[in-house]
Amino acid sequence: MRWPFGHPLGEPFHVAQQRAVLVEAFNALYSITTPGKIVDIPFRWKREKYNNVDTGKRSVLSLNPKSLDLQ
Repeated sequence: MRWPFGHPLGEPFHVAQQRAVLVEAFNALYSITTPGKIVDIPFRWKREKYNNVDTGKRSVLSLNPKSLDLQ
């Protein structure tokens, strides 16, 4: 799937699409008989524009828990 990094199951909050991607993945577990085979699925990422990251909130976006102000 040619989707942005960090979105392996589909668009945020698009539950039906995410469920369909999981169903396709589980079906592939049974149908693929050759190691390394790639199966294309018919889903496309619709969004072409993305919001800019607010640089003032970098600490919130960080994966470092020490950088978060949790008080």
